[in-house]
Parts: sequence; C-alpha cells; structure tokens
Amino acid sequence: MNEKPLGHFFRYKRSTANLKDYGIVQDTHRRARGLTREEVAERAHLSTDWYVRIEQGRSGVNPSVEILKALCEVLKLNESEINYVFNLVEKKLPPELNHVADISEDFIRLLNFQNPYPAFIMDRNFIIQETNRAFVKLYGKIANKSKIQQNLLWQTFKNPVLKALFSDWNEYAAERVAQFRQLYSENPTSSYLYKIYEIIKDEPDFSQPWEQLDVLNMQTLRLLLNHPQVGELYLTETTLISSSKTHFLIIQSAADQTTETKLKQLGQSF
Repeated sequence: MNEKPLGHFFRYKRSTANLKDYGIVQDTHRRARGLTREEVAERAHLSTDWYVRIEQGRSGVNPSVEILKALCEVLKLNESEINYVFNLVEKKLPPELNHVADISEDFIRLLNFQNPYPAFIMDRNFIIQETNRAFVKLYGKIANKSKIQQNLLWQTFKNPVLKALFSDWNEYAAERVAQFRQLYSENPTSSYLYKIYEIIKDEPDFSQPWEQLDVLNMQTLRLLLNHPQVGELYLTETTLISSSKTHFLIIQSAADQTTETKLKQLGQSF
C-alpha cells in the first residue's frame, strides 16, 4: 500500500476544494484554504484523528473500502481520481463506484468510419449501445429495443434473425458465452447480468457451453454467415477498447475479397 502518495493526494484535494460546493462561505476570518481536516472527517463520518493518520500516511494505516468510498464522495473525486485512489491501496473498485463513462464522439466517429463493415459499440455489461449502418443492414435495428434485448448474449440466443444468419451458430454461441462469463466475473454482483443469465440459462444450446467453463477475452473471432441476399460472408471480428476501458468497438471486417465485394453491394442500399 502506498500510504504517503494516498495521503498527499487527499491533502491536495482537500486544500483545493471549492467551498461553494459545500455551502461554506469564505470570509476574512477563515484561515484554511479549502476544507479543514475536521470538515472532511465530519462529512465522511470519521474521527479527525483517523483521517489525520490517513492524510499523514502513517505506517500500518489501512483504510477500508467503505472509508475510501466515503472520502472519495466527500472530496467529490471524478472517475479517474477514484480509480487512482483504489489503485494506490491495491483494492478492487466497488461496483457502485465503477461508473460507465459516456461514449466519446471520437469513438462513435470511428464506429461510423467502418462502413461497409458491420461494427458496434458494446459496454462491459454486454449491452450493444451504438451500431453503424452496415450492422443495421446485416443484423437489424437494436437502438429502440430494451436494455435486455440490446444485450449481445440475449441477441445470440433470442434473436431468430441472427441465429439464422450464422452457418456456424453453435460455435459462435459458445464463444459469446465464454466472453459473457469473462465479463460477468468482473462484476459478479450485477443484478443486470444475473437477470440476463436467468433469461438465457434454460435455452437448450446454452447449458453445454456454459458448463464447459470456457472463458474468452474480447479477442479476434472468425465468423461465417449465410445472408439471404448475397450468400456466404466470411468475417473477421476484431475488438478495440476505449481509452476509458469501459467500451468495446467491435468490427467485423471482410476476411476475403469476395466478402468485401458483397458487403459493398449491401452497402449500396444504405
């Protein structure tokens, strides 16, 4: 644990806090710059002595996750600062503080540059949040569906259009199950992910890959589709991750020249 850097960081954030955010009036009688140690301790429901020990970085002082959460809230730390605090003490960030950042305009712009290759942006809950025109043309619209129906695992097992497209659907489904298991392990207390599991678990083709305990990161996949208009499509799925590490850009590019031509033909009807 890095006691000194943690204490220095808390002291800096305390001393540079905007008093207006706390309803404190800065007048000529107030000597403190920013918040006092007593004010931080009181708002975090700590004793002043305990907070001073943390700020001074005394050896052996090991604040709990609950104390760190309280201090982060009192000092109004942003997402990057909260991650920094928990990294310093080598503790896992609680799910309730692990907020999903907004998708950047640059990431969306990169998504749209992929046409005529199907591409989509997905968060770490397996929710498809944005798609490009090529994706809609190949798989259909996702945007107006519920958060459950926007989930990639739900789409894999519950969307008959998608299921009919994949020539190697069983292999494809097993890979998606393995990816879902990996992301679920990052947030095992998620009620949303558990609900997805509850909905899918009785699907006949889900239990076998789930019981195999395979785990996959968001790695390159080879996909074989049979489209009703243009026939067979060979795609290579590649995944990029956002700078915030909260979103994936998943691109399904042509694996051969014939597929390239067919995707461009589909794109002509955009």
